[in-house]
Amino acid sequence: MERGTRPIAILAVVGGLTLAIASPAPAARRCLGERATIVGTPESDVIRASARDDVIVAGRDEDLIRGRGGHDRVCTGRGYDTILAGGGNDRVRGGPGQDVLYADPGDDRLDGGHGDFDAVLFDRAPRGIRLDLAEGVASGFGADRLTRIENSAGSPYGDVLRGDRRQNFLHGRLGPDVILGFRGWDFLIGDGGPDRLKGGTGADFLVGDRNDDLLDGGEGGEDGVGDEGDGGAHQGGDRCVNLENQGNCEF
Repeated sequence: MERGTRPIAILAVVGGLTLAIASPAPAARRCLGERATIVGTPESDVIRASARDDVIVAGRDEDLIRGRGGHDRVCTGRGYDTILAGGGNDRVRGGPGQDVLYADPGDDRLDGGHGDFDAVLFDRAPRGIRLDLAEGVASGFGADRLTRIENSAGSPYGDVLRGDRRQNFLHGRLGPDVILGFRGWDFLIGDGGPDRLKGGTGADFLVGDRNDDLLDGGEGGEDGVGDEGDGGAHQGGDRCVNLENQGNCEF
């Protein structure tokens, strides 16, 4: 049966349980040009895709959406939603809320939507990733296209993360990371490895955290730093460049 003629799965909450009920698809419920096969309720839902190629339209509350192996299309509503698209080549479009999109192995197109603080996370990547928000691309865990994404957290390995003209929050997590701000007022965190952080033209805040890090405020004015140094208390080894508020840095 073709996608356009399949029955739609409408989620209903009964006694605290989320159930899927087959029902004819309303003509108005579409996502990225395709007729919906799964539609959320106005309440907070946990939506699980099938093993096929699904078209998911979430409701207006805060939802958790889990894709599977199909090439899915996902559109969220107004809530602060969390999307795990699954292993296929998926297309995700967030709504006006602050959405969190978890990257997966496929070659995905991830659009944060109209919200101002949308994030893509690479927690499950098996290797370091390279992300450039200005170019709208990420590689290392599939080849992804990114649109309207303001924030990101990398893998447990060595990553290269670069921001764009907006205000960005970039977190390298574990591994020796290179994190680069751009034009916005950025918040850059290295975390577990010996990291290299460099701000852009905005007033940035850099946190090297553990290990010996290089913290460069870049060309912008009034950049600051917060750093724990080795072992959770500053013991030297961090180097600071172009920082007006130098915190615990050495010179």
